[in-house]
Amino acid sequence: MSSFFNSVEKLKGRENYDSWKVAMRAALRIEKLWKDVIELKDAGVKVDPEKDEEALSRITLCIEKVNYSHIQNASSAKAAWDSLAAAYEDSGLSRRVALLRTLVTSRYENYSSAEQYCDEVLTTAQKLNDLKFVVSDEWVGTLLLAGLPDEYRPMIMGLENSGTKITGDIVKVKILQDVKPSQNNDSALVAKNRRKFLRCHTCNKVGHFSKDCHSRASGAESKQKDCKKPNYRSNKNNGSQKKYNDSVQKNNDKSEKQAWLAGSFKKEGSWYLDSGASSHISCTSVNLVNMQPADSQTVSTADQTDMVVKCKGRIDLNVIDPSRKVREVQVNDVLFIPEAAANLLSVSKIASHGCTVTFSSKGGKVFDKNGVLIATASVEEGLYRLHTVPSTPQRSFLVTKDEALWHRRLGHLNNKGIGVLKNNSHGIDTEYQMSSVCEVCLRGKHSRKPFRASGKRASNILDLVHSDLVGPMEKQSFGGNRYILTLIDDHSRKVFVYLLKEKSEVPKHIEEFILINGRYS
Repeated sequence: MSSFFNSVEKLKGRENYDSWKVAMRAALRIEKLWKDVIELKDAGVKVDPEKDEEALSRITLCIEKVNYSHIQNASSAKAAWDSLAAAYEDSGLSRRVALLRTLVTSRYENYSSAEQYCDEVLTTAQKLNDLKFVVSDEWVGTLLLAGLPDEYRPMIMGLENSGTKITGDIVKVKILQDVKPSQNNDSALVAKNRRKFLRCHTCNKVGHFSKDCHSRASGAESKQKDCKKPNYRSNKNNGSQKKYNDSVQKNNDKSEKQAWLAGSFKKEGSWYLDSGASSHISCTSVNLVNMQPADSQTVSTADQTDMVVKCKGRIDLNVIDPSRKVREVQVNDVLFIPEAAANLLSVSKIASHGCTVTFSSKGGKVFDKNGVLIATASVEEGLYRLHTVPSTPQRSFLVTKDEALWHRRLGHLNNKGIGVLKNNSHGIDTEYQMSSVCEVCLRGKHSRKPFRASGKRASNILDLVHSDLVGPMEKQSFGGNRYILTLIDDHSRKVFVYLLKEKSEVPKHIEEFILINGRYS
């Protein structure tokens, strides 16, 4: 088989038929089989049997086994090509409506990149053109511009004033040239790793402590060598040496304090006001509620380190106002980052809700929209710590040894299961054996008696409708459906069949059935 056909992805079904058709047509043209076989067959001209068989073999080997049923009776390459087109190239009204809806509703923010957005719009327009639904190139460019966010408004105004004819390709080039930077990465001031900004007080270099300085070690060794020689120094020199040792010791103490701030600065219970953070950050998820996936995946710190965002949620803080009263404040959109050094409250986020934050040498203050002071912060180690009451996480403990109660608490777990749970967990120290029979378990395991057969029929149409839902099917239909909904009128025995992609579509189709057929009842 030619290498060109090896590069063609095999036809799986409707999901890749459009791309397969383009690649397969190009491969047949390279082998001089498209013009001499497919196109001549369309014109009614007799084709070379050997080339026809070769083209048919090429098409057969470039499809998956599941599609053999569509071409097994095809006697020519043209018949096989048309059979696959009839199976997967849906040109009906529903197909055109679905593609047109996709084309009109495409929005830039729904895609991960500008390239993906432009390719989706251009590909959908080409599919409509293949179905004889002409979408002009000017319309394609206009729809590309219509799906852009407000950040691209200057670019649209520039195109309008330039007098350039709007086409899909021109707009695509402009969009790719004017890609806006992503706003998904938030930035934070406090980082867990601050070692890069530490300065040695011996050699005045960045990146290590004075106690680990190599210059200081080499200097000490030279001093020890000098001390081995007979040498007599005056008390004045000894005093200078003492001052030097005191200075080095003082610098070492200061360096150790800075190292503690850099490496051990981990206070999960405290909250700090941070003017450099663009989002609220929590280093623990103990008090986080309503957790959901975060919009941003990483957060960039001051030392250009990226920290992973696990999720986001809401935290209820108990702040202490100036009158020493405890007030509960809800903080929304808090990012949970286990690697964060501390819990941070973003000043920009607080200000975006109409509140005001002020800082001074004595501390910080937070005012609400009406100018009422709601929270205060004190300066600790160069940071503004918010005055809060530590919230205690809720805990549960074993209160009763009632085996029936624990049987219900554990979802009606049997005795053997409770024994396994006792051996693999903490808090259950007593052997529990059900002394009585659980009536709920008995009822749940009983099968219900079948309904009695009715010997009467409904007197009018749509007085009684029987419904049934079948699925999910192991293999989906050409349209991607996996469920079958049947509605049978008891009086006329007329059957209405609906094909569904999801089980959740049942109420919608029943409402549609009632609206359409309700006028006949």
